[in-house]
Amino acid sequence: MFYPNELAYFKKTNFEHPKGLLKFKDCYDDPLQPLTKRQVEKRIIRRMFQFCQNSINGVYHISEPGLRPSVRLFWCVVVVAAIIGCAMSYIDLTKRLQDEALVTVVETSHLPIHEIRFPAVAVCPLNRVNWMRYKAAEEKFLPRYTAKEAKNAFYNLTVLLERMTFSGLEAIEDFLNSQHIPRSVRNIVLSRVAQYLAFRCDEIFRWCIYDKTKHDCCKIFIPEQTEKGICLVFNSVVSKESKIKQLTDSFYPWRARSSGEGSGLSFRLRYNSSLVRPGSTVPFAFNVIIKRPGEWSNSLYQILHANTHNNMMVTPIITETSRNTRHINPVKRKCLFPNEISTKFDRIEGLAFNKLNCRVQCEQRHLINTCNCTTSMFFPGVSHKADMECKVSDLRCIYDNRDIFSYIKGSRQDNYINDTRRGMICDCLNSCEALMFLVKLNVLPLVNVNESFPEISAEVYFAEETMTKYSARLQYTYMDLISNYGGVLGLCLGASVLSIFEIFYAVIRAIFIFGLYKLTNRRKRRQVNVVKVKKKEDEGQFVE
Repeated sequence: MFYPNELAYFKKTNFEHPKGLLKFKDCYDDPLQPLTKRQVEKRIIRRMFQFCQNSINGVYHISEPGLRPSVRLFWCVVVVAAIIGCAMSYIDLTKRLQDEALVTVVETSHLPIHEIRFPAVAVCPLNRVNWMRYKAAEEKFLPRYTAKEAKNAFYNLTVLLERMTFSGLEAIEDFLNSQHIPRSVRNIVLSRVAQYLAFRCDEIFRWCIYDKTKHDCCKIFIPEQTEKGICLVFNSVVSKESKIKQLTDSFYPWRARSSGEGSGLSFRLRYNSSLVRPGSTVPFAFNVIIKRPGEWSNSLYQILHANTHNNMMVTPIITETSRNTRHINPVKRKCLFPNEISTKFDRIEGLAFNKLNCRVQCEQRHLINTCNCTTSMFFPGVSHKADMECKVSDLRCIYDNRDIFSYIKGSRQDNYINDTRRGMICDCLNSCEALMFLVKLNVLPLVNVNESFPEISAEVYFAEETMTKYSARLQYTYMDLISNYGGVLGLCLGASVLSIFEIFYAVIRAIFIFGLYKLTNRRKRRQVNVVKVKKKEDEGQFVE
């Protein structure tokens, strides 16, 4: 008789084992049997799939049991599209970072003027020869018993030096065509004669005032070389005398406390007919160069004429490049930091890098390469080439190549301009800490003047008490990349920083488990081999 109620049946309870349905191992299975490679791979794949279901949005809908194939396909398309969009966004963001584009913004428009040095003011007379020292110069540079021809040539040389500048070399033609130049004159160094005949400060200044305080003009105006020749410069750090002054005065170069008339530099220049060559056609006038204290010269200048009062209002503008751009190539950055070392761009020894200083060095290099000489009348001295000072005999070469020395060409100018003229190719970058002075000149006539003794008064001051500072910085930085990429991850995959750490954790854990399985399997194989060897030994002893 069959009684089905007496058979064991499945009883439904609320108990669920934490590890799921337990499968008891067969007691006859070998406990030392290692896992196969296929079993290990299945376990790792199963664990990774479980991790993706729990951590990556959308994957759960793909593997959820009971869904129709069309729903699974839809979620597959969504997940793949999100991953592709995330990857494309990351590539675009990375490209923006690699472009290293710079953007210039206004950092502040109210920077106080005492944050910068007062500009250096170079006063350069148009007539550069003090005729009172002509006889002494003739005795100094010519032999004792000199023919009249040599004296006439030396006279013509001093006439040439009255108005000669590096940018105006046409005056050399009259000297070269005047007569034959004797050997005693041909060997004279040009810069030595120019320095000896140059005007001293007490010969042209009447009084000087800075910051409403009267000063001795000869203590604040120091002779220096510029492109206009030997000038008297205020508040500069180019010459040796000014560098010594900087060591003794911690506030030098000086700054301005305020702006407007009377707050800066004021001076008056006088005319003395006894110091001028009779019959000279060079007028009583001066070139004034406004430049940075560490600049050698500046091609921009103001002309002060006789019996005039000249107000020069200076507006400084600063453009500073951020320090986080130092890793960028200077050519791509289009500027060079003052303390940055570069063998490609010229700089004056002892001075910080500056575009105008680089251009001066470039002009000097072209003069040396063309005529095998240089002149400290216009350019810095060359310590290791002291015997290369230009002499009177080198004037022919300088004049024949005046078209080169009077024209500066850009390094890539010929690609855009059809210009067949020769010129000096100077590849000079801007300084990453650029300071530019915009000068506005206002000229008024002097009242109650004596036409026989003309004078010139001038005043240099800041136009306002504040200035504008521009800052050039990277348009896209690593922090921008991280923040934007985090937004892309959150938008496309719903991920965060914790999700990234979870992925790293899962990968490291899978690698660790795989290595642990391999180590365990290796040990099990060794144990199996030991057991087999012992069985064979026991069987051999039993047979014996």
